[in-house]
Amino acid sequence: MSASKKEQECAALLKERYAALQAAGENRYPKRSDFSAEEVVAVKACFGPWPRALEAAGIKPVNEEKQAAKRQKRIEKKRIETKRKAEEKKATGN
Repeated sequence: MSASKKEQECAALLKERYAALQAAGENRYPKRSDFSAEEVVAVKACFGPWPRALEAAGIKPVNEEKQAAKRQKRIEKKRIETKRKAEEKKATGN
């Protein structure tokens, strides 16, 4: 799946700002305050929350532990829902 042109532009914007910060000797990720309001809106519209935008642009490493915990929570919720539906079906005799 290829990224849309808008996503590519937003990722490039983030990467350029990150490179500029590094060149200026600042060892940090770009903040929302480093961009205009319009740029922030565009980036968040493409990628969602700011940390996810930095991850999508390849600036910030993806937190694998957090993703795994989130995935496990979703799986458990589905199992509970499936069990509830099966019990309802059994109780109604269908």
